Amino acid sequence: MFKDSTAIAGIGETRFGRGLPDSELELACQAIERALQDAGISAAEVDALACYSMEETPEFEVARQMGFGDLHYFSRVPFGGGAGPGTVGQAALALSAGIANVAVVWRSRKRADPSARVWAKTADVLHDHWKWSRPSGLLRPVDEVAVLVRRYFHEYGEARDALAAIAMQQRRYARVNPHACMQDRELTREQYFAARMVADPLCLFDNCLETDGAVALVMTRAERARD
Repeated sequence: MFKDSTAIAGIGETRFGRGLPDSELELACQAIERALQDAGISAAEVDALACYSMEETPEFEVARQMGFGDLHYFSRVPFGGGAGPGTVGQAALALSAGIANVAVVWRSRKRADPSARVWAKTADVLHDHWKWSRPSGLLRPVDEVAVLVRRYFHEYGEARDALAAIAMQQRRYARVNPHACMQDRELTREQYFAARMVADPLCLFDNCLETDGAVALVMTRAERARD
């Protein structure tokens, strides 16, 4: 129903790094401001927000700091990793349904410090869904994904060559991004297979970097985006 009815009109990002002095909120506002400038849309026109986050950047603080208009829609996917498309989809639904006119989608994070990571804050007694996995040693995302990858290998055969190809291609993408932390560092097949295991069968280069930074998108209905 809403296919081709919405469009990404602007993209903004901060620099990425370890131990950036800016707060999560400051990074979010920087990325959003750049996305709005890229789209040529004023902050006062924004009336929808969507984010995916395991951090602490509340929507009302972003709206207050940026000077957004009256919000008609906001949503949050409390997840990390691949949850970005979910927020884009939710914003697109709100726009195509006529609930809102201009949406901002963002994520901001301060995760270079190991103590700031979600899995570094395990309590002595667990009462949430983590109680089913952490006592078995699945502490980090890589531990959980390693179980799934091992099952895949069991059913379809060992596929570390494919994992190596993915890691090397992701590094190639980074090397053409002037803001990427690994922009000046090549990754070879030999380096991939020589890397230490983090959670067998996933090695160091199967894992993403934990960095500080933010990215934002501005979305509108398709007819608005044409101007």
